[in-house]
Amino acid sequence: MKKPAIATIEVKGTAVSILTGQEGDFISLNDMLKAKDGGFFISDWLRNRNTVEFLGIWESVFNPDFNYGKFATIRSQAGLNSYKISVKEWVQKTNAIGLKATAGRYGGTFAHPDIAFEFGMWISPEFKIYLVREFRRLKDDENNRLQLDWKTSSFQLFRFSVFQLFPSSGLRRLCQRSGLAQRRPFRPNRQTMARSQSWCLFSDH
Repeated sequence: MKKPAIATIEVKGTAVSILTGQEGDFISLNDMLKAKDGGFFISDWLRNRNTVEFLGIWESVFNPDFNYGKFATIRSQAGLNSYKISVKEWVQKTNAIGLKATAGRYGGTFAHPDIAFEFGMWISPEFKIYLVREFRRLKDDENNRLQLDWKTSSFQLFRFSVFQLFPSSGLRRLCQRSGLAQRRPFRPNRQTMARSQSWCLFSDH
């Protein structure tokens, strides 16, 4: 299995890790929790009835395998003083996909961006706004890099195709002026020479 890519954004002075894998992006709630004042835990947020309602709605929209029976039981207990549930228990009981607890070097509790933004609101409205902004900036930068890589690959493929199909002296001079030519000897065969002759009628004028 391919290892997830790891990125970090800074939100109001707090470094927040983001894992990107086959299931998409997941934001570290443990890192986000460092920005909240006081001794709070993720389980404190998860026991809140409003949190449970939000998670249930999110899973019902995006998760066709969500266990509604187990969810109904958890929702009936949410908010009670005796009620407590961990992320691992939530995932195991409801088959949830929006939250996950991982072990190992990059272990911790991670959430889909939709849920992480909701968690950010629990920390503070200001933190949520900055979290959304920095996450969007990260994704915009990634998209720009992908577009640049695609354009570079397309340019290299075009250059290779040009010299394979039309290795004429006229086209070579044209490509040298445009920076496409490579400094290497070229040995046209009969087929490519036949193709290049018609091209040269245009490229030499």
